[in-house]
Amino acid sequence: MDFKTGDILFTSRKPKLSKPKTYVAFFINLLQTKKLRNLDQTPTHTGQIVFSVTGKPMVIDSDVDGCEPEDVSKWYKGRNFVYVFRPNVLNDLQSIEAYTDRALLKSGDGYGFKSIWQFIIFLITKKFIGRLTTPTDNMICSVFTAYLYNIKDWQIQTPQSLWVNRFK
Repeated sequence: MDFKTGDILFTSRKPKLSKPKTYVAFFINLLQTKKLRNLDQTPTHTGQIVFSVTGKPMVIDSDVDGCEPEDVSKWYKGRNFVYVFRPNVLNDLQSIEAYTDRALLKSGDGYGFKSIWQFIIFLITKKFIGRLTTPTDNMICSVFTAYLYNIKDWQIQTPQSLWVNRFK
């Protein structure tokens, strides 16, 4: 596929017995879709394309293993589906460089396990309990994506809300 810096990848995946942390994703999937199996392919995870210094496309996302750039082909493994959305907000070299810098600054951060409870309560009640001044370290995937694009109320974005609204 012909990727471009800033492409957003919407996806979902099955949990693995060998990776207990992937059951967090399964639980979030269950809360978002209200189904044990995501047959209608509702996105429950987001990632972004950045390019390495060698010009190779990499995915950076905030996953249960943390926030690290990863080779696209490796990232695709275990995904049920992947939708690629190309927002037209990174139109010049300066905005592409700023986006890339912003994304790579988060490299090495852990997953937002501390904020996951606020997110779960929000998914259940549709009310955000907490501060909208969430720290920018250790974010969950959709919050990380919304943060990168300066989306309004980035602290309470879900993969579904990003998918449905797609920069409207």
